[in-house]
Amino acid sequence: MSTDTIRTHVETLTEARRAYTDRLRRVGPREGHVIVHTRLDTRVYAPIEIRIAAARAAIRRARRSHTVHVHDATGRDGIAMRVVHVRYAPDTWDDVKDAVDIYEIPVHTLTAL
Repeated sequence: MSTDTIRTHVETLTEARRAYTDRLRRVGPREGHVIVHTRLDTRVYAPIEIRIAAARAAIRRARRSHTVHVHDATGRDGIAMRVVHVRYAPDTWDDVKDAVDIYEIPVHTLTAL
């Protein structure tokens, strides 16, 4: 592959990621989905959407041995949200001292189950 082809591919992926992130900020998650923000040490990753069942399972697993805080809040668009802050223990991953996941869960998603 030539350098120009690789550069074009990377730019396309970057634009797609930016468009996806902008849509999440404007519209919020799809019905039955949760937005997850991840930070490992100083690296901040783009928010992703996961299904509510996967989020509940991940939060339940995290409660066993990690610090989990649940907060009620109002979203950017006025929707009631439950924000779950998970701080993982320092020995969870190799070469990562500080790992945090933040789940933005719309309350209507929880009551629809």
